[in-house]
Amino acid sequence: MSSLERDLAGRIYRILHQPHDEQNVHELVKQIYRYAYAYISSKAKSGRLSQFIQLSYEQMAWDCIADMFRRDENGAYPEFQRFFSGKSLYESEGTEVESMLRCFVFNHVNDRLFELLREHDRELSKLTRNLKSAARSSDRVYLTNYESSSWVVLNKHQPRASDHYLLPPEMLEARLTGKVKPGSSAPEILEGCIDVLEKSDCSPSYPAVGLAVAVRALLDRCTESEESVSHSYLEKDARDVADRVINQVKNTLFDQYVGEKVSESLYLSYFDCIREVLHERYEFGNTRADSLFQKLQKHVEGLDRTLYTQYHRNILEYLNRKVAKQLEFFLKKEGFLFSKKEYM
Repeated sequence: MSSLERDLAGRIYRILHQPHDEQNVHELVKQIYRYAYAYISSKAKSGRLSQFIQLSYEQMAWDCIADMFRRDENGAYPEFQRFFSGKSLYESEGTEVESMLRCFVFNHVNDRLFELLREHDRELSKLTRNLKSAARSSDRVYLTNYESSSWVVLNKHQPRASDHYLLPPEMLEARLTGKVKPGSSAPEILEGCIDVLEKSDCSPSYPAVGLAVAVRALLDRCTESEESVSHSYLEKDARDVADRVINQVKNTLFDQYVGEKVSESLYLSYFDCIREVLHERYEFGNTRADSLFQKLQKHVEGLDRTLYTQYHRNILEYLNRKVAKQLEFFLKKEGFLFSKKEYM
């Protein structure tokens, strides 16, 4: 476990066992806000934030994490206790503690965004009601109220088990591809959702409105013409996956690089370059893309090959390899048919 991971494990341990350590709580709030803001920004860049949510990214981030720091009558933080209780923080390996914290944050962000959509989006509310009605008639799931929301739960399971992570709605949408089509009835749509949940290692339950969010996003994409589906459909999906991977790597390595090795603005520019190159390579019919060096020249004034080699190449190309490795995993997992040489 690295010193950063050990420090993060210590912060989580203290909020569980020393909840009145206000300095520790303050540091955790800052860390969690960063995760929430980055996650919301990535959703917006990939077109997955509804126009009905009339809040800035900053407002949404604070809104989404507020309930995480709710205290009970003893001054403890029940959300942290529920999620981290029983987990061996100091025995975790690699970046496992940070991954757990990110999942904790992303679960809360998605939960709150689902609530905001349910309150303001009438079309989504109608689809949610239809899925809930189908769930009541299903022999594979049951419907229950959990924390003021309706959840669809696989039979023989409890809603939102604390040791399971909620499948991100983007991934649920991707895995529903081919299972849900325009014109599908609510029971047919629900069957597709159940199939995905049964095969997932994540939570065996899901908010009904969350299912509706993923289904509507998928149906919106399916309304494109057959011509665009043959090319731009896969391109857009691949670029969306690339964006998510880039943001994940960027956020994971932020503390390791920013400050000691590079400035924050330069660090973000490196990932902008990686993003631009990948997007060009996924453009149908495009047989070439600018190199990382050519992209960085647009971000760093006066950059020549010598300066690039001396000050930038090692870090930028290492970050690019990290993205490529994680991207290969995601593309294979989600069934995108791209050869490795297309995105390395």
